[in-house]
Amino acid sequence: MMPIVLAGDFRSESERRAWADLWQRTPGAQPFLHPTWHPDHSNLMIVSSWKGSRLTGVLPLSRRLGGFQSNGSARSDILDPLAECGETRRTLLEFALSQPRGLISLSGLLEPHPEFGTQDASGQRIPLPRGWDEFERRLGSSLRQDLRRRKGVTVRTARRSEALPAFEVLVGLHRDRWRRRNLPGAFGFGRARFHRRWLAEGGPARIISLELGGEILAAIYILEGKGIWSYYQSGLRPTPGLSCGSILIAEAIRQAIDEGVSTFDMLRGDEPYKRRWKTESYGIFGVRQYRGPLRKVRSDLGDWMRSAEAVARYQLESRWSRKLG
Repeated sequence: MMPIVLAGDFRSESERRAWADLWQRTPGAQPFLHPTWHPDHSNLMIVSSWKGSRLTGVLPLSRRLGGFQSNGSARSDILDPLAECGETRRTLLEFALSQPRGLISLSGLLEPHPEFGTQDASGQRIPLPRGWDEFERRLGSSLRQDLRRRKGVTVRTARRSEALPAFEVLVGLHRDRWRRRNLPGAFGFGRARFHRRWLAEGGPARIISLELGGEILAAIYILEGKGIWSYYQSGLRPTPGLSCGSILIAEAIRQAIDEGVSTFDMLRGDEPYKRRWKTESYGIFGVRQYRGPLRKVRSDLGDWMRSAEAVARYQLESRWSRKLG
C-alpha cells in the first residue's frame, strides 16, 4: 500500500492518539517529537504519512513569514521527523520542501539533506553500557573523585506532573545564576509556562534534585525519549566542596542505565564539561529553501526579521530579568 502524505492541524483526539501510538512504538523517538511537546495553536501544521488508518510519520511545522519552519526551538530541540523508517522520513521532508511559496526552514535534523542541507551545530551524546560499573570505568580519575564527594547529600527524583514543584525550584536556581551574568537564561518569556504545561499533561520527563539539610542545592531536567534521554537544563547554587552538576548528571546516567536506555544525549554544544563524560559528537543540520517570484527579497527580509526579533527578545528578557531581580 502506497503511503498518503497529508498536511493538517491534527486537532482531533483520534489524530493525537495515533501520534502518541507512533511515538511509543518508534525506537529512538525523541522527546521533542512527543505530541504534548506540540500543543495545538493557530499556526501549527503537521505533515503526516499514513498507510490506511495507520500513522507512519509526522513532521510538525509552524506557519511563519509566508512559509513554514520547524515547530520548536532551533536552539535546543531535535526536530528530525518521527517516522517508522528512513523512506517515510525522506517522504515527509520532501513534501515539506515542495510547498509552492515562501520560506521553508527546517532545523534540528539529524541527517543532512543531499541538496539544501547545512550543518548548523554539533551535539554531544553518550552511548550507554549495560551497567554503571562499566560506565564509571570510562571516566577520568578527577571526575570519579568529584562523584565520591557527596557526603550528607540526598538525591530525589520526580517524574511528569509530580515534578512540577521541583521544576519551580529548578527555574529559580537557573534564573538566579543567569541574572548574575545579566542574561535571561532558558526559561524567559513563556518558556517556563510551556514546560509547566508539558509536565502537567504528563510529558515524559523527570527532575532529579540534590538536597542538603532539607534545602535543594541543584536540579537537573531530563527529557525521556524511547531509548534516549536528553539532558535539557539545570539550575544549581555553587556549593564549596560539592560538584553538584556532576553528581546530578551521574545520577541521571545511572537511572538511564538502570532503565535500559541506550543513549544519553547532552544536546547541542561542545562545552568542555561534556567531554569529561566521554561523549561522541554528532551533527545537527538545517534546510532552508525559498520559493516564489520574490524569493531573494523574502530571503533577505526573513533573515533581517529573525535577527531583529532575536535582538529585541534578548533586550526585553534582560530588562525583565533585572526588574524581577
